[in-house]
Formats: sequence, structure tokens, C-alpha cells
Amino acid sequence: MVFQTPLFNRWDFLCIAVLVVLWFALLPLRYDSLPLQIWDESRLANNALEMARNGHWLIPTYDGIPDHWNTKPPLLIWQMAGLIRLGFPSLLAVRLPTMLAALITVAMVWAVGRYVVCDRAVAAFASFLLLSSLAFTEIHIARTGDYDVPMALFILLYSLAFWASLERPRDGTICMRWFAVAVSAVALAVMTKGVAGGLGLAGVLVLFFIRNRFSVLVADYRAWLLTLLALVMCASYYGLRDQYDPGYLESAWQNEVSGRFFAVNEGHVAGPEFYIYFLLYNFEPGVILLPLTAISILGDNRRRRSVVILCLISTLGILVILTSSQTKLFWYTTPVLPFLAIASAIGLVDALNLINVRAGHLPLRGLLQIALGLVLALISALSLYRNQVIEPSVAAEQGWYGALFQELKAYGNIEDILVLDNGFEGTSKNYNPVLKFYADIARADGLRIKRVTEWTSAALPEDKIISTCDPDAIPFLDNLPKFLRKGSVHSCIFGRIDRESRR
Repeated sequence: MVFQTPLFNRWDFLCIAVLVVLWFALLPLRYDSLPLQIWDESRLANNALEMARNGHWLIPTYDGIPDHWNTKPPLLIWQMAGLIRLGFPSLLAVRLPTMLAALITVAMVWAVGRYVVCDRAVAAFASFLLLSSLAFTEIHIARTGDYDVPMALFILLYSLAFWASLERPRDGTICMRWFAVAVSAVALAVMTKGVAGGLGLAGVLVLFFIRNRFSVLVADYRAWLLTLLALVMCASYYGLRDQYDPGYLESAWQNEVSGRFFAVNEGHVAGPEFYIYFLLYNFEPGVILLPLTAISILGDNRRRRSVVILCLISTLGILVILTSSQTKLFWYTTPVLPFLAIASAIGLVDALNLINVRAGHLPLRGLLQIALGLVLALISALSLYRNQVIEPSVAAEQGWYGALFQELKAYGNIEDILVLDNGFEGTSKNYNPVLKFYADIARADGLRIKRVTEWTSAALPEDKIISTCDPDAIPFLDNLPKFLRKGSVHSCIFGRIDRESRR
């Protein structure tokens, strides 16, 4: 069998417990210390909030209009909306699905080392390489409510399931149970982030070719039926959505394919070395250890060699596609991180085993393991320091409207609240989805909020609380002699116009 089940002992329990504690400290702990992000988290948050309130689960909307700016299928938005309906705090509801997907991804990486490779050291090193890395717990990856980690989870799942469908049979056939799991995961990946969910299929196809099973796959009617079923599931959403939301398919094509792969989207242009440099600087020491996989490939353990080849082929296939795309963003590398962690860990442990053999009875292997553990602990500490100290201190200036409205609600005796905000710099039509999200929540809590995008001193009323998180409006109010500041929250202020000064 492919997935053996050694006994679960106290060392496994200890490893998992430390991983869960580290995950909690890196992601859920003080999740609200970082404000809602304008790109793309706040857009999804508004989609989810409106979906939870209006009950239109097929078509995500923004400001009551079908959203053709965010055209991804709504699997992640459904999860967010469901948590909002269940009464979770709004920001936690937006971020929790991604954070849980990150935990499940780390658990899968650990399980590959523990039950597929059957090596506790590989399981520990791989899972900690992934979770402690600066890349995996970055903003727009595992720390905020975005698509890439949930998609990476399904890509890892279907890549492993396709591999298992080739490994299990001994007669050159394909295990259809694992193949069914794989195509189901493909459908879930596509329903999470559209065509990007198929990034891992390039490596899978190469794997079928080098294992001489592609012709077997094509000749098996069950594979065709399962593939057709997955295609129907995904196409049904796109077709049904376009039927009730005309123009959706054209917008999805432009947003997910032609406007990103064949053209530079929103100025995100970079050279072909962009993703390599990002991984070198943000996935240490995983990338540094990657050459050690040569030991595993040349070794005599067929299972370890097979898993390493799967990971390297999957990584290469994804990176080739991403590098070929005209639009380049660092979070697009998220699906390769679990594969790199697994491959690097197997290569590392095989190198340690080789050293142990060559060194005889010298305790060199144990000393190296302790040194590597200290390195991972240091990287984990750096990630914790970044997530809990550095990034909250340099948070977006216009992102703290949630804290501002909470303070105003606690302030009491509020008539109407006037919010001065002309949107984020570089956006059109005074775009500020962060303000919109929190204002909609605050209105449901009884606050009367009105937004003003253009203001003069003469137009400011005396009978309203005036507030803002806009860096353009703050100095305007502070330099206004008639404005009396009543309080501040992070980078936001609120106060009133002094009635006695109008003479």
C-alpha cells in the first residue's frame, strides 16, 4: 500500500502540538492587529458580507451590483459568508478560512513525511520548513483572507492523489479511487481561484508521461467519466453564473486569462527571475537545502525518490507557467511552497543519514539535527516578530475604520457620523472597500454614517461627529481652528466643529 500507518506515538503528538501552537501564534493570535487589506482581502470581505445579508449565493456582489472585478468562483466567499451568518466577528470570518487552510496544508505536509515516506524526521522538518518560512505566513498568503493558500491546499491534494493513483497498482494500471479523489480536488481548486486552480496539472501530466501511464489513462473510460464530471461541475457554475449575470464569462476571461497571462495587469511587471528571487529571500533555508534532493534521487529508496520527483516536477511546472505569465505577483508562488518543503526535507534527512554512515559512531548527525532545529526556531522567531510587531506598526493608514467605528460606538451619545475620505491613492471613483465594509457593519449596529469625498471648512456641520482615517483629511481637520479633536484610534481621529468658534 502507498499510505502505511505506523503507530502514532508521543513524539508525533509533541510535533503536532508544537506546530499547532506555532500556527496559532503566527496567524490567529491577534488576527485583528493587522487592518483589512485593500488588495484583495477587502473586496472579498464585501462580497461575503453582502452575500450573507442578501442571500444571493450564486453571484457575489459589490455595492449591490454583480462583481465583475473579482470574477473568481465563490467557494472561499461562501465560507466567509457562512461564518458571518454564524455570528463570527467580521474580520475573523474573513480570515479564518485561509488560516485553517494553512493549518490543513501544514498537516498534509507532515502526513506525507510521516505516513508516505514513513520518516518522522522528514515529517518534522518539512512541516516546520513550510510554517516557519517568511513566505507562507506573509500578508496576502496565509495571514489574510485571500485565495492562494486554499487553492494551494487543493493543488497539493490533487497532485498527491494523482501520484498515489500511479503508485498503488503493481500491474501498470491506475487506481481509480485515488484518481477520483484527485479530480475532485481539481474541481475544488478551480472553484476556489478559477483557471489558476489548474496550475499543478502541468506537473501531473509530465508525471503520467515519465511513468508510461498516459496511454493507460487515455484508454480507461472511467478516467474520462471522472474528468468529464469534474469539468461539468466547474462549467456549470460558469455557465449558470453567466445566464443570470450576462457578461460574466467575458469578464472572467479578461480577468483570469487574457488580462493577466497575456498582458500586464495593474502594472505588476517583473523579469523572469522574479519568482526565483522571491523564493531565495523568503523561503530559506528550504531553497538552500533543495540541492540535497540529488542524494534522494540517486539513492536506492524508491518511495523517497518518487516523492521527490513528484515535488520537483510539480514545482517546475508551476514556476514555468508563472514565469511565462506577463503579470507577476509574489503570492502566486504559494502552491510551490508545500512541494519545496517536502522535497527539501527528504533531501536533508537523506544527507544526514549519509553523514551518519560516513561518520561511524560519531554523534555528528545528532549535532546537525540540533543545529537545524535551532535554525528553524530562529526563522520562526523572525516570522513571529514580523507578524506580531513589525507589520502591525506599519499598517495601512486608511485601514483602521473597524477600530474607529468600535471606538465611536463605545463613545456613546452619537447623533450622526460624517466620514471624510476620498479613497485610496491611485484608485478611481474614491475607491475604499475597507471603509465600505466597516461602515456597512457599523450601520447594522445602529451608527448613522455618511461618507464625504470632497470637503471644505464651510461645509462641515456642527451637529455631527466628524471622523477620518484618510491621511489627506487628518491634517485638514487638525489645522482647522474650529475642529476640536475628541479622540484618536491608530491613525484615525474624530471630533466636532466648535459651535462657539463660528462667529
